[in-house]
Parts: sequence; structure tokens; C-alpha cells
Amino acid sequence: MLFHRRRPLFWLALSVCAGIGADWFLEPAPATMLVATLLLSLAILASVLACRSAQKNPWRWRVAPILCAVTAALCSGMWLHALRARIPRPDDVSVRTGAAPSLLMLRGTILDATDSGRGSAYWTVALEALGSDAGALSTTSGRVRLKMRDADAASFGEGDRVLLRALIEAPPEGMLPDSFDYATWLAQSGIHRVGVVFNQSVQRESGPSWLRPDLALRRFSTSLCRRVEALLPGEPDRAALLNALLFGRRDRVDRSDREAFAISGAAHLLAIS
Repeated sequence: MLFHRRRPLFWLALSVCAGIGADWFLEPAPATMLVATLLLSLAILASVLACRSAQKNPWRWRVAPILCAVTAALCSGMWLHALRARIPRPDDVSVRTGAAPSLLMLRGTILDATDSGRGSAYWTVALEALGSDAGALSTTSGRVRLKMRDADAASFGEGDRVLLRALIEAPPEGMLPDSFDYATWLAQSGIHRVGVVFNQSVQRESGPSWLRPDLALRRFSTSLCRRVEALLPGEPDRAALLNALLFGRRDRVDRSDREAFAISGAAHLLAIS
């Protein structure tokens, strides 16, 4: 009764989130997840048998489908997170390339373009193909995080489909105990390779697609951020803070400002946008 009266979609969404958290914390093996999926199938069969005896025991008729739906949502959340962050596809870039540096041609779409403010820019690129040269590209999937000079990245933005040459490798893992694990942080976003773009090697093949309005909006926010910086010349800290509050672009916010917001308990203001 609690499930029916108090928004079943909310409880299903909560079960999906719980599955994502369980996979992130437990990191079960694929075989274990297959067993869990098998148990889910058995739970569905049990719910069907319970519905057949609804007249004799209406309580079973109500509870069995609810438990089945919650279990399905939980397993779905685990599989979603596992396939995104832990279990790459057979054609994923992390499967097709080794951990050692490799010089390759890449084709993909820019999902995120971040300006570090220190003469360099970082792109998150969703790959479509890779190869040793432009004439030997083959289909691939996955994401890479690429670094390039800010001057070379200024004319590109989110949604651009690009062809470039880059030196890619596995992200460095944390060596010190209790230190920030850069590789794990990237893996949670589905990124298993990082690299450096060769200067003057980026070619734009097409602009933003109308099928991705989210990338178009983020590209528009990038242009607004640059406009704010132009309106506040000589005040990069104020411009960075304003862009963080208005557009959620926190890449240029100074570390001391971040710490001040965290200490004062107002860090949520940087995430409201």
C-alpha cells in the first residue's frame, strides 16, 4: 500500500539509484550480475504464480509484483553503472588500445570543452572511429579526455565532430594512500583513456547536430562565459566566479575561492546553476 499511494515512480527511481550505488561500492563480477539477473527472472515467475492465487491470498497478489518491480529497477541500476564505468564494450577504446602511449587518429564528437585558464584546454570526446591514419579508421566507442593548447581549441566547441591526431594512454592511477584517484574519477564518467592532441591536427568535419540540443546549449553557455570575461577585463577571478554562479562553468574558479565556499557552507551556490 505504501508503494501504490506514495508515487511508485519515485520508489522505482530510488531503486535504480540504489543499484548504481551498490555497483559502485561492491563492484560485482559480471558472472555475479548474471546470477542476479537470473534470480530476477525467477522472481518474475514467482509473481506470476502468486497472481494465480490472488483470490485465496490477495496479499501475495499485491506484494509479489511490487518486489519484482523493485528488484528489476535495482538490477537495471547496477547494469547501467557497470556498463558505463566498469565493463567496456568489445569495441571500446580501452579494449582496442593498450595502457602504453599510442599515436592514433581519432574521430568523434566533443561533449565537453573546458578551458583551464592556464594556456590549455581539455576536451571530452565521444569516439566514433580510430586508426593509425585517416585512411585506416575503424569503428570504435568510448570516451577520451584530451588536452590541447587553448589557442588551438578556441574555435571549437561542444557538438563539433572532429578528426584529430593524439597520443593516448591509460590515465595515471593514484600511488599514495588516501590520495585522489584520477583514473577512478574518470571511469565514473565512462572515460578510460587520456591523451594530448597534436597541434594543428584538428579538423572540423561538421557542426553541432540538431539531435543534441544539450550540446548546443552548453556551447551557447561557453560563448556567454567568454562574453562575461570580455566585459570584466583584468578581473579573471570575478569573471570566473560569475560564470560559475550563472552557467555552472567552474573550471576557472580559483582553488582558494572553492575552499572559502566549502568552509562557509555555501558550496551549493556553485552547483545551483
